[in-house]
Amino acid sequence: MHADASERIVPLEPRDHLVVEGEHELAEFLRDCDARGAACLPVGFASREGFGAPVDDSVRRVSLRQLSGVSRFAPDDLTCGVRVGTRWSDLLATIEAEGLTVESGPIHAAAHRSVGGVFAEAPPNPRGHDRGALRSQIIGLRAMDGKGAEFRSGGRVVKNVAGYDLCKLFVGSGGAYFAALELELRLVALPQAIACCRSKPMTRSDASALWLELRRTLPDTRSIDLVMKSEGSACVEFVVTGAPALVTARAKHDAFEVIADGKRAWHLAPEPLDAEPLVMRGRMRPSRIADFLKWMPLEARGRVHFQGAFSVGIDSNVPPGLETDVGFARVLRGPRGMLRTTLVDAAIETRLFGVFGTCFAPSRISFDTSTPPATTRASNHG
Repeated sequence: MHADASERIVPLEPRDHLVVEGEHELAEFLRDCDARGAACLPVGFASREGFGAPVDDSVRRVSLRQLSGVSRFAPDDLTCGVRVGTRWSDLLATIEAEGLTVESGPIHAAAHRSVGGVFAEAPPNPRGHDRGALRSQIIGLRAMDGKGAEFRSGGRVVKNVAGYDLCKLFVGSGGAYFAALELELRLVALPQAIACCRSKPMTRSDASALWLELRRTLPDTRSIDLVMKSEGSACVEFVVTGAPALVTARAKHDAFEVIADGKRAWHLAPEPLDAEPLVMRGRMRPSRIADFLKWMPLEARGRVHFQGAFSVGIDSNVPPGLETDVGFARVLRGPRGMLRTTLVDAAIETRLFGVFGTCFAPSRISFDTSTPPATTRASNHG
């Protein structure tokens, strides 16, 4: 687990990406794609292009990294507007100077992730089970459809119920339906005190039992993670925030030690899984954690968050029967987002592409699995 391991990631400079300098240039590009019937994929710094459902090489990539900057900041209203190419670290630096922050997180390698890219990917995060879900942070957006026409959704106030909520559609879509230009975010005050605590290494069975116990008995926590180590061991981490006296009391828990406090604890991101051949993401039922661990090889490492969202890297073949085993299917929750599994889903997807234009890359609606290029690609949409 690292506060910022950005030195591990080199910003991608893809040879076939068009980096647009402004919104007018983007609109021209989209109109050209529409006229040619060509598919395109909006990206930021393209650091997650290799994750999830593969995108065909014929899809034209367009980088929005130059559309950057905090466009509006209203500390008294706890809101801000930010362009999608803004680095996540730059957004935090601006708002945290006023004692505010974004509820979601922490985001690994924040200096190499764009705001738009983070929301489009919507990776599992330790605080995502409660107020920290990324989809809960957007209150409005400005975007372009596949014909280069600009539109807006939502507004600049936290309580907004006007119209269809396209903000939720954007989160986790991978840029499949439209190109977002600017996001309106809700902000929160930085907690007075923050502590991240970690248990000693133990067997995965003991760690999962401790994880379940803390979920029931430890109040006022912002996250409780079961952390699987590659050698077959595991530990439990939790973050508590609030008044200094409360945080101090909660942090004094048997078998745990404080590994970070203050802002460092707030931004302490999970260790990246970039090195593993297979990265599985999904959601499981916390009560079935023991069954979930039975399928995980000893070398698998990763995290299971408070309500069962997980991200696991496996440095080997997929566990036998993982995708077809009926028992494992009962352990996992149903997938979020739209997959082409029913006629209803297909009809909805067809309607969406009819509204926004068909030039965007629909396969980016899934980031559940990441594997290197191969003749056969394992996938898991759990």
